[in-house]
Amino acid sequence: MDRRWQDEYAGGRQQGHLWVEWVDSIGSTNQTLMQREVLLPGDDTAPDAAGNPRGPVAVWLMAGEQTQGRGRRGKVWCSQPGQAMTASFGCELAAGQLMSPGLVPLVAGIVIAEFLGTLGASVKIKWPNDLCLLQDDPARPLVKVGGILCEMRSRSTGSRLVIGCGLNLFGLPGGLDSDQPVGAVFGHGSTGRADAGDGPDSRPRGPGGWPHDPTSRLRDADSRLHDPASRLAGTDAGPDDALLARVMLGVGQALLGGVEQLVTSGFEPFMSRWQQLDVLAGRPVRVHHADGSRDAVALGIDAAGGLQVRYEDGAGAESLATLTAEQVSIRPRG
Repeated sequence: MDRRWQDEYAGGRQQGHLWVEWVDSIGSTNQTLMQREVLLPGDDTAPDAAGNPRGPVAVWLMAGEQTQGRGRRGKVWCSQPGQAMTASFGCELAAGQLMSPGLVPLVAGIVIAEFLGTLGASVKIKWPNDLCLLQDDPARPLVKVGGILCEMRSRSTGSRLVIGCGLNLFGLPGGLDSDQPVGAVFGHGSTGRADAGDGPDSRPRGPGGWPHDPTSRLRDADSRLHDPASRLAGTDAGPDDALLARVMLGVGQALLGGVEQLVTSGFEPFMSRWQQLDVLAGRPVRVHHADGSRDAVALGIDAAGGLQVRYEDGAGAESLATLTAEQVSIRPRG
């Protein structure tokens, strides 16, 4: 594997308003960012005369291997070095900047799925934090390829937000024990390849015509964020190496754009984008509570990011409910 792009970020490097770091191995990227006394290097954080930040406003910590990765509800996240993306995004928020933390994993899922769409993968989102591919199996229609873990910690001046992302890109770790089908975004025989018509041009545009295309950040920042695929050309690096670099670096920029827009504009610009990527809406699901499970039909999300469901209690009885991620886990059913 060509090491040049990883070595460029081994000591940390600024890419526009993102500070990007690479480590070969780490316990947990989320835990590392949460425990840092100072999140960003330097102290030049005051805005310039135009009100724009002078230096980085967020950090993107990438790891070749994560030995203590974890997911929502304390589940273990396993990954295979060279086959997966393991990384965390971190930023400091002023008091009152983010009114509904439950929206963060939804926005993260949207921008990651959209970015992967620009690379030819038709990734969908299962509320609240799973990235999935569809498969032709009515009994098990979804294949999980990644997950998102968002954490916040209150500080004297506001709060620290950390978004951890794990994506199986090319293969799966050995000895994997999962309670749901799992796969890889670009795995051989994957159903995740999108048709040409699934590209980013079909997605809606936000206020002012801003295209919700995270790769625009890559293009705008190319002097800062080189095209890793072109740097690997002419080396002994395989296509997976170039694609790994592109995903690793691109997802960080996508998250920066998503968090910025959520803070400044709220969730409304994301709602239609969520509806395009939501894999549960209209689907029969099983809702797992701490004290049991119930059958329901998923109806979509509300403005606060809660999952709306219609319970089916037998004998024709139905009831509506809005669920939060802390209360339940959801599985599709045939």
